[in-house]
Amino acid sequence: MRDSILGVLESIGLADNTLVVKIVFLLCILTITVVYYFTAKTLVDRIFRRFLQKTKGSFLPILGQSKTLHYVYLTTVIMVFRALSELLLESQDDFLRLIMMVARVLILIFSALSIASFVDVLGRMARRNHKLDALPVQGFQQTFKLVIAVITIILIISVLMGQSPGIVISGFGAMTAVLMLVFQSPIMGFVAGIQLSANNMLRVGDWLEMPKYNADGDVVEIGLTTVKVQNFDKTVTTIPTSALISDSFKNWRGMQESGGRRIKRQVCIDINSIRFIDAEELQKMSGSRRLAQYLVAKSKEISEHNKELAAEGMARFLDQRHLTNIGTFRAYIVAYLKQHPRIHQHMTIMVRQMAATAEGVPLEVYCFTNTTAWGEYETIQSDIFDHIFAVAHVFGLRIFQAPSGYDWRCVAEATLKQAEEHVE
Repeated sequence: MRDSILGVLESIGLADNTLVVKIVFLLCILTITVVYYFTAKTLVDRIFRRFLQKTKGSFLPILGQSKTLHYVYLTTVIMVFRALSELLLESQDDFLRLIMMVARVLILIFSALSIASFVDVLGRMARRNHKLDALPVQGFQQTFKLVIAVITIILIISVLMGQSPGIVISGFGAMTAVLMLVFQSPIMGFVAGIQLSANNMLRVGDWLEMPKYNADGDVVEIGLTTVKVQNFDKTVTTIPTSALISDSFKNWRGMQESGGRRIKRQVCIDINSIRFIDAEELQKMSGSRRLAQYLVAKSKEISEHNKELAAEGMARFLDQRHLTNIGTFRAYIVAYLKQHPRIHQHMTIMVRQMAATAEGVPLEVYCFTNTTAWGEYETIQSDIFDHIFAVAHVFGLRIFQAPSGYDWRCVAEATLKQAEEHVE
């Protein structure tokens, strides 16, 4: 081909002009390369579309959406350009050496981009496979791409310097401390990602709570150096991956997988409203479906105990046992929860009395809903406490509430009324 082109140039008297010869050869090389690019791209695209129509998998569609094939085209184009340059240009020409060097660098760059793009394709495939949710796919993906970038840079430097890659790597020995400082975060993030995966501590989709970084939401990405958390207010918090190993955090995945979410809230009872239940109240409460069994068993237990005391000559009121309104109220709440259709009956159900405080005697409701959906959970919890607040007065109990402006106004009006009556 070279001789044919030189023959044509010699016939028109341009063979002795070195610059014209180089320009002509370069135009020929570019023309053939462009024709090759469009021809190869058209053929491959047609074949790819045929396979795409026949296949039912998701790999080819994802590959088609990526830039992998585009970078492969460009890599082969540079290879063709390099081969034609060696064929047409003189081997001792400085222009050829420059072209060959640039071609090698471009081949390395586009090859690295092709591999990195293919890694992205594999990453997207892995994220669609829920069996791999426990693995930090994004972190592995970024680590592999970082390794590709480092290797590519070393090879490019060796091409520009005209030295072997081994010599270039040996030259980095003196820069070890600097390199360790530069790649400190990626190295620590990679190690942390492996630990998170090996110990199954965190995965994409988990509800993570980490007050130190104001993170409270769903994990959307576990990267090489950072973990992205979309908070429930739709803001995004980024946390260093290594911080998830060195610091503590709360993962709510256990709650989500258990199928139940805990309710743990207190109701403060006014101590002045606590008293024994009289016979009339006991008779009324015995008609309750929720309290009947408890009252029968408790009354029998108390009656037997009091008979034993009477036999011993200790029949005084203070020595005897009696039902209290707060104890009966507590038993009523337990029965109410055990019959509630939205409370998980295979998990802990408990109503316990806490130590008295300045706000009264706290009764803590401790149970689990049979759903983990946030909206449903809040609705169930609200319904339960609505009922508790509303039914407390039936037991003669008052829910504690700090005096408000309305309360003080009522007191002032009552005091003023008494004063007026006294004056009259």
